[in-house]
Amino acid sequence: MRRTTTIALCGFAIGASAQMAAAADAVDFQLDWTPGGISAAYYLGVEQGCFTDQDIDVTISRGYGAADAVTKVATGVADFSVTDLGVIIGTIAESDAPVKAIMPIVSQSPMAIAVMADSEIT
Repeated sequence: MRRTTTIALCGFAIGASAQMAAAADAVDFQLDWTPGGISAAYYLGVEQGCFTDQDIDVTISRGYGAADAVTKVATGVADFSVTDLGVIIGTIAESDAPVKAIMPIVSQSPMAIAVMADSEIT
């Protein structure tokens, strides 16, 4: 009985140490466009080690538009992306892309049109 317990404990210790030595999960994160202020948190997380603390090796790629970001996830080029919910819905409707929205990053659309103060456009 004692020998069985010792073997079981050794097996557990070997398994636990092997799991601790395992490589971090590699994650490819696709931005929807070129990095800007809204992307700062992702880069700060990488710089401050927030992801490595959780055994996640994050690679951030610049984007070429929201539709391209969805396509990269749908085709397996990226694991996650930032995109617009309307683009996800449209892409699924057009191509039955195997993607889903997880959570909002902003609660209101940051899109805007700017004009000069003295413009006739009000």
